[in-house]
Amino acid sequence: MGLILSIETSTDTCSVALSKEGKTVAHRTIVQGQSHASALTVIIEEMFHGEGSPNIKQLEAVAVSCGPG
Repeated sequence: MGLILSIETSTDTCSVALSKEGKTVAHRTIVQGQSHASALTVIIEEMFHGEGSPNIKQLEAVAVSCGPG
C-alpha cells in the first residue's frame, strides 16, 4: 500500500503518522488533554509541508482508531 495517514485521538495523547510501504516516514505526538480538534489539522498540514515531505496528493488511505469515547 502507498502513503497512509494514521490518526489516534482517543486519549489525552494525539498522534499522527505517515507511513509508506509499511514503514513510518513521519510522526508527531502531542499531549494536551481533550482538545485535539484545535491541533489536528495543524499537525497534518505541517507533515505535508515540511522540507522533503510527501505531497498530500500521494495519500492513498486514512486510518483512524476506534477508541473509547
